[in-house]
Amino acid sequence: RIFNKLKEEILSIDNVVEKITKFYLSYSKEDSNKSFFEIVVQKQGLKIYLRPINANLKSPHFSLQDCSKIGHWTNGNTYFIIDKVDDIPYALDLIKQAYDLVYSE
Repeated sequence: RIFNKLKEEILSIDNVVEKITKFYLSYSKEDSNKSFFEIVVQKQGLKIYLRPINANLKSPHFSLQDCSKIGHWTNGNTYFIIDKVDDIPYALDLIKQAYDLVYSE
């Protein structure tokens, strides 16, 4: 339920496309091969990996974790976990920040 609602909101952002891999779902701008975030579906919730580094993102709601120096399947440098529908607006804010940071370069 959380995933479907979040996916619906994400795909409503202009020119965002989804790519499904064996381990995660990747989201990028339609004309770019560079993803701005990925989702790993886990039992405890959705682990959201954002490409920008933690210092460039702002969230009063989530504790953002740096994963730039640890092994993981995705391209993200920062992650957080979403485990309830009420967190979706806060997650979308971070996802939009990542989109703006990645594609403004």
